[in-house]
Amino acid sequence: MKLATQALADFDRALALSTAGDMVYLYRGMAHGAIALQMSRRQQDARDECRAAIAELTAAMERNPDRADTWMWRGIVHAALAYDAALRGDDPQPEFDLTMRDFDKAIALDDTRSDALMWRGQSHHAWGSYLVFRRKDPMPSYLNAITDYDRSVTLNPTNALAWRNRGTTYDAIGTWKEVGKEDAVETYQKALDDLTQAVKLDPNSAAQVKPMMEKAKRYLKAHAK
Repeated sequence: MKLATQALADFDRALALSTAGDMVYLYRGMAHGAIALQMSRRQQDARDECRAAIAELTAAMERNPDRADTWMWRGIVHAALAYDAALRGDDPQPEFDLTMRDFDKAIALDDTRSDALMWRGQSHHAWGSYLVFRRKDPMPSYLNAITDYDRSVTLNPTNALAWRNRGTTYDAIGTWKEVGKEDAVETYQKALDDLTQAVKLDPNSAAQVKPMMEKAKRYLKAHAK
Protein backbone atom coordinates (compact mmCIF):
# COMPACT_ATOMS: atom_id res chain seq x y z
CA MET A 1 0.00 0.00 0.00
CA LYS A 2 2.95 2.33 0.67
CA LEU A 3 4.13 1.97 -2.94
CA ALA A 4 0.66 2.69 -4.30
CA THR A 5 0.39 5.80 -2.11
CA GLN A 6 3.76 7.04 -3.34
CA ALA A 7 2.68 6.34 -6.91
CA LEU A 8 -0.38 8.54 -6.42
CA ALA A 9 1.84 11.41 -5.29
CA ASP A 10 3.99 10.96 -8.39
CA PHE A 11 0.93 10.95 -10.65
CA ASP A 12 -0.33 14.12 -8.95
CA ARG A 13 2.92 15.81 -9.92
CA ALA A 14 2.58 14.54 -13.48
CA LEU A 15 -0.91 16.02 -13.71
CA ALA A 16 0.32 19.35 -12.36
CA LEU A 17 3.16 19.53 -14.87
CA SER A 18 1.31 18.69 -18.05
CA THR A 19 -1.94 18.14 -19.86
CA ALA A 20 -2.17 14.46 -19.06
CA GLY A 21 -3.37 11.80 -21.42
CA ASP A 22 -5.46 8.86 -20.33
CA MET A 23 -2.52 6.80 -19.03
CA VAL A 24 -1.92 8.95 -15.94
CA TYR A 25 -5.60 8.65 -14.97
CA LEU A 26 -5.48 4.91 -15.66
CA TYR A 27 -2.47 4.46 -13.39
CA ARG A 28 -4.01 6.65 -10.69
CA GLY A 29 -7.15 4.52 -10.84
CA MET A 30 -5.08 1.36 -10.60
CA ALA A 31 -3.22 2.78 -7.59
CA HIS A 32 -6.47 3.66 -5.80
CA GLY A 33 -7.79 0.19 -6.62
CA ALA A 34 -4.65 -1.47 -5.27
CA ILE A 35 -4.97 0.50 -2.02
CA ALA A 36 -8.64 -0.47 -1.70
CA LEU A 37 -7.92 -4.18 -2.17
CA GLN A 38 -5.48 -4.04 0.75
CA MET A 39 -7.95 -2.39 3.13
CA SER A 40 -10.45 -5.21 3.70
CA ARG A 41 -10.65 -4.52 7.45
CA ARG A 42 -11.35 -0.81 6.96
CA GLN A 43 -14.43 -1.06 4.83
CA GLN A 44 -15.43 2.60 4.65
CA ASP A 45 -11.90 3.62 3.70
CA ALA A 46 -11.82 0.87 1.09
CA ARG A 47 -15.13 2.05 -0.38
CA ASP A 48 -13.77 5.60 -0.58
CA GLU A 49 -10.67 4.35 -2.42
CA CYS A 50 -12.89 2.36 -4.80
CA ARG A 51 -14.95 5.44 -5.61
CA ALA A 52 -11.76 7.45 -6.15
CA ALA A 53 -10.50 4.70 -8.47
CA ILE A 54 -13.73 4.76 -10.47
CA ALA A 55 -13.52 8.54 -10.84
CA GLU A 56 -9.94 8.31 -12.15
CA LEU A 57 -10.69 5.44 -14.50
CA THR A 58 -13.75 7.22 -15.84
CA ALA A 59 -11.58 10.28 -16.50
CA ALA A 60 -9.18 8.03 -18.41
CA MET A 61 -12.07 6.69 -20.49
CA GLU A 62 -13.18 10.19 -21.38
CA ARG A 63 -9.74 10.75 -22.89
CA ASN A 64 -9.44 7.33 -24.53
CA PRO A 65 -12.56 5.14 -24.54
CA ASP A 66 -10.85 2.38 -26.52
CA ARG A 67 -8.26 1.15 -24.02
CA ALA A 68 -9.27 -2.31 -22.75
CA ASP A 69 -7.09 -2.00 -19.63
CA THR A 70 -9.15 0.90 -18.33
CA TRP A 71 -12.46 -0.92 -18.71
CA MET A 72 -11.03 -4.05 -17.12
CA TRP A 73 -9.70 -2.18 -14.10
CA ARG A 74 -12.95 -0.32 -13.56
CA GLY A 75 -14.72 -3.69 -13.71
CA ILE A 76 -12.38 -5.02 -11.02
CA VAL A 77 -13.22 -2.07 -8.78
CA HIS A 78 -16.97 -2.44 -9.34
CA ALA A 79 -16.58 -6.14 -8.49
CA ALA A 80 -14.98 -5.16 -5.17
CA LEU A 81 -17.92 -2.84 -4.44
CA ALA A 82 -20.40 -5.59 -5.32
CA TYR A 83 -18.66 -7.94 -2.90
CA ASP A 84 -18.67 -5.25 -0.22
CA ALA A 85 -22.41 -4.64 -0.73
CA ALA A 86 -23.15 -8.35 -0.34
CA LEU A 87 -21.10 -8.52 2.88
CA ARG A 88 -23.04 -5.58 4.31
CA GLY A 89 -26.38 -7.15 3.41
CA ASP A 90 -27.11 -4.58 0.70
CA ASP A 91 -28.21 -5.43 -2.82
CA PRO A 92 -25.06 -6.14 -4.91
CA GLN A 93 -26.97 -6.33 -8.20
CA PRO A 94 -26.32 -2.71 -9.32
CA GLU A 95 -22.57 -3.00 -8.82
CA PHE A 96 -22.54 -6.47 -10.36
CA ASP A 97 -24.29 -5.14 -13.46
CA LEU A 98 -21.66 -2.38 -13.73
CA THR A 99 -18.95 -5.00 -13.27
CA MET A 100 -20.27 -7.06 -16.17
CA ARG A 101 -20.72 -3.98 -18.36
CA ASP A 102 -17.09 -2.99 -17.93
CA PHE A 103 -15.66 -6.48 -18.40
CA ASP A 104 -17.85 -7.01 -21.47
CA LYS A 105 -16.54 -3.77 -22.95
CA ALA A 106 -12.91 -4.66 -22.18
CA ILE A 107 -13.30 -8.01 -23.91
CA ALA A 108 -15.16 -6.47 -26.85
CA LEU A 109 -12.21 -4.11 -27.33
CA ASP A 110 -9.66 -6.93 -27.08
CA ASP A 111 -10.94 -10.50 -27.02
CA THR A 112 -7.39 -11.86 -26.58
CA ARG A 113 -7.16 -10.49 -23.03
CA SER A 114 -6.92 -13.65 -20.95
CA ASP A 115 -6.79 -11.57 -17.76
CA ALA A 116 -10.08 -9.78 -18.54
CA LEU A 117 -11.73 -13.13 -19.27
CA MET A 118 -10.40 -14.51 -16.00
CA TRP A 119 -11.71 -11.54 -14.02
CA ARG A 120 -15.12 -11.77 -15.67
CA GLY A 121 -15.19 -15.49 -14.90
CA GLN A 122 -14.35 -14.76 -11.28
CA SER A 123 -17.23 -12.30 -11.08
CA HIS A 124 -19.64 -14.85 -12.58
CA HIS A 125 -18.46 -17.33 -9.94
CA ALA A 126 -18.92 -14.77 -7.15
CA TRP A 127 -22.44 -14.04 -8.34
CA GLY A 128 -23.20 -17.76 -8.38
CA SER A 129 -22.02 -18.04 -4.79
CA TYR A 130 -24.26 -15.13 -3.84
CA LEU A 131 -27.20 -16.92 -5.46
CA VAL A 132 -26.45 -20.03 -3.40
CA PHE A 133 -26.59 -17.86 -0.29
CA ARG A 134 -29.97 -16.57 -1.48
CA ARG A 135 -31.14 -20.16 -2.09
CA LYS A 136 -31.33 -19.64 -5.84
CA ASP A 137 -29.92 -21.64 -8.75
CA PRO A 138 -26.26 -20.69 -9.32
CA MET A 139 -25.63 -22.96 -12.29
CA PRO A 140 -26.05 -20.40 -15.11
CA SER A 141 -23.51 -18.15 -13.40
CA TYR A 142 -21.10 -21.01 -12.69
CA LEU A 143 -21.31 -22.18 -16.31
CA ASN A 144 -20.67 -18.64 -17.54
CA ALA A 145 -17.58 -18.62 -15.33
CA ILE A 146 -16.38 -21.91 -16.82
CA THR A 147 -16.83 -20.53 -20.35
CA ASP A 148 -14.69 -17.51 -19.52
CA TYR A 149 -12.03 -19.60 -17.79
CA ASP A 150 -11.92 -21.98 -20.77
CA ARG A 151 -11.08 -19.07 -23.05
CA SER A 152 -8.64 -17.61 -20.54
CA VAL A 153 -6.52 -20.75 -20.15
CA THR A 154 -6.60 -21.34 -23.90
CA LEU A 155 -5.16 -17.88 -24.48
CA ASN A 156 -2.67 -18.15 -21.63
CA PRO A 157 -2.12 -21.73 -20.44
CA THR A 158 0.54 -20.63 -17.94
CA ASN A 159 -1.87 -18.49 -15.89
CA ALA A 160 -1.99 -20.45 -12.64
CA LEU A 161 -4.76 -18.28 -11.19
CA ALA A 162 -7.09 -19.02 -14.12
CA TRP A 163 -6.56 -22.76 -13.64
CA ARG A 164 -7.15 -22.42 -9.90
CA ASN A 165 -10.27 -20.33 -10.42
CA ARG A 166 -11.73 -22.82 -12.89
CA GLY A 167 -10.97 -25.65 -10.47
CA THR A 168 -12.68 -23.67 -7.71
CA THR A 169 -15.77 -23.22 -9.87
CA TYR A 170 -15.87 -26.94 -10.70
CA ASP A 171 -15.63 -27.60 -6.96
CA ALA A 172 -18.62 -25.30 -6.38
CA ILE A 173 -20.58 -27.06 -9.14
CA GLY A 174 -19.75 -30.40 -7.56
CA THR A 175 -21.06 -29.20 -4.21
CA TRP A 176 -24.26 -27.98 -5.83
CA LYS A 177 -24.73 -31.31 -7.59
CA GLU A 178 -24.23 -33.18 -4.33
CA VAL A 179 -26.92 -31.07 -2.69
CA GLY A 180 -29.25 -31.97 -5.55
CA LYS A 181 -28.31 -35.68 -5.31
CA GLU A 182 -26.75 -35.57 -8.77
CA ASP A 183 -23.68 -37.49 -9.89
CA ALA A 184 -20.63 -35.25 -9.58
CA VAL A 185 -17.81 -37.62 -10.53
CA GLU A 186 -16.93 -35.89 -13.79
CA THR A 187 -17.18 -32.48 -12.18
CA TYR A 188 -14.88 -33.32 -9.27
CA GLN A 189 -12.40 -34.95 -11.64
CA LYS A 190 -12.25 -31.71 -13.61
CA ALA A 191 -11.79 -29.77 -10.38
CA LEU A 192 -8.93 -32.03 -9.33
CA ASP A 193 -7.25 -31.82 -12.74
CA ASP A 194 -7.43 -28.01 -12.81
CA LEU A 195 -6.22 -27.57 -9.24
CA THR A 196 -3.36 -29.99 -9.87
CA GLN A 197 -2.32 -27.93 -12.90
CA ALA A 198 -2.57 -24.73 -10.85
CA VAL A 199 -0.18 -26.14 -8.26
CA LYS A 200 2.25 -27.25 -10.97
CA LEU A 201 2.32 -23.69 -12.30
CA ASP A 202 2.35 -22.07 -8.85
CA PRO A 203 3.57 -24.35 -6.04
CA ASN A 204 2.84 -21.60 -3.52
CA SER A 205 -0.90 -22.15 -4.10
CA ALA A 206 -0.75 -25.75 -2.81
CA ALA A 207 -1.86 -24.98 0.75
CA GLN A 208 -4.78 -22.86 -0.42
CA VAL A 209 -6.22 -25.45 -2.81
CA LYS A 210 -5.41 -28.55 -0.73
CA PRO A 211 -8.85 -28.71 1.00
CA MET A 212 -10.64 -28.68 -2.37
CA MET A 213 -8.28 -31.30 -3.80
CA GLU A 214 -8.77 -33.58 -0.81
CA LYS A 215 -12.53 -33.14 -1.03
CA ALA A 216 -12.49 -34.11 -4.72
CA LYS A 217 -10.32 -37.16 -4.01
CA ARG A 218 -12.67 -38.33 -1.24
CA TYR A 219 -15.71 -38.02 -3.50
CA LEU A 220 -14.01 -39.79 -6.39
CA LYS A 221 -12.84 -42.62 -4.12
CA ALA A 222 -16.29 -43.02 -2.59
CA HIS A 223 -17.93 -43.18 -6.02
CA ALA A 224 -15.30 -45.25 -7.86
CA LYS A 225 -16.84 -47.93 -10.08
